[in-house]
Amino acid sequence: MKVTMVHDQQLRWALFFGLLLSLGIAGCDDESDVQGAVDTDSSDVSDTGAGDAERDVADDVDAPDIADTPDVADTPDVADTLDAADTPDVADTLDAADTADGQDIADVSDVSDAADAADAADTSDAADAADLSDATETSDGADIVDASDVADAGATPLQFEMYLDDQNVLNMRTNLSAFPQSCVADTIEVSCEDLDQDGITDAWEQLVLERFVPLLRFDESEQLINDDAAVLHAVGRVAPLATALFRADVYIMLGYSRDYGSCLGISSHNGDSERVALRLVDLEGADGRHLRIEQAYTAAHEGSVTDNGVVFSGESLSELVYDITADVTGTRWVVFPAADKHATHATIERCESVSVIPCVDEDCAPDGVDDPGNYDRIPGVVNAGEDAHRLFDDLTGIGFPGDFAWTEDEFCGGLGGSSCSSAVREKLLDNPFE
Repeated sequence: MKVTMVHDQQLRWALFFGLLLSLGIAGCDDESDVQGAVDTDSSDVSDTGAGDAERDVADDVDAPDIADTPDVADTPDVADTLDAADTPDVADTLDAADTADGQDIADVSDVSDAADAADAADTSDAADAADLSDATETSDGADIVDASDVADAGATPLQFEMYLDDQNVLNMRTNLSAFPQSCVADTIEVSCEDLDQDGITDAWEQLVLERFVPLLRFDESEQLINDDAAVLHAVGRVAPLATALFRADVYIMLGYSRDYGSCLGISSHNGDSERVALRLVDLEGADGRHLRIEQAYTAAHEGSVTDNGVVFSGESLSELVYDITADVTGTRWVVFPAADKHATHATIERCESVSVIPCVDEDCAPDGVDDPGNYDRIPGVVNAGEDAHRLFDDLTGIGFPGDFAWTEDEFCGGLGGSSCSSAVREKLLDNPFE
């Protein structure tokens, strides 16, 4: 009986501990299940976090930067989630083409804490591409490309060629279009701005002015040659015409600090504003890439009783004189300023046939000198733009302080005084071809 009771008691204890053991195991299984559920949810969040980030950026490019999102900063695993190596579509998501509101692609750098160095380099390349596609817009709506952006994209160097055709007329070929839109598309290494808002790029205008400004071949008696204080500089304007073929008028004021007068200084005065003008036509009718002189004008005592200005067109264009050794950039137009008075003539013969009367007659070009090249000058030229949108007005910067391109004041060559020369604006606006 005693043995039976002990056995029964042992059996009860065994059953009791067995029950406890079974309950403990069940509890551990439940905890494991919960932990597993937690792990599964964390994994799901980690796996879907990048996808959600991608969808948010793709669906709404105005979303705040990833690095600025508070939840991201509190999530320790976000670096793994947003690593570009694990998320190959992040760069595509932030491509400039998808950035409808013009957000700078450089904001991708905010992800740099979560991306490795190689991915950051790729993002930088994408930023350059975005800068190139996002052309700056001028006040008139014309697209321009910054020169540094063009250089990043492997821009084409500016090219031009000056040459005479079989009719002895000067031509220019260039890869630079006159129009801002074409200039942007061509990605030439220039700015495509049109700050004077005349419909053609300022860079094209400057190219035309620099290539068509004439070489001045002075007489051996010209006092400017040995006057260390003398200033010679040109001011230009290029104006497109509304014609079927592309045409542009080019006005170039040839500015001298002094008119030395004739007959021992009689009629001398401060400042001397002479000029030439050209009408250019695009032979291909397109956008100013192939220009030919259609008409030329040389002013000589313009507006006076002894006005000897001449317009050349058609067959008479063959009279114009050119120099192919004047500089390294090709053929250049040559004109002949009268000694000391600077009336501009197209040929020596025209200059010296003006008059045979002493003190009225004119001399041009160097005679009997050892080095005729010492009497050649190619003036620098600035683009004045348009009166309503001036690119250059105050002429102090080119050696004529106190003078302006667009006022109606007389031009005094930076020397002041009165009874000077005609206003520069007249030389830029008066059309000799009409």
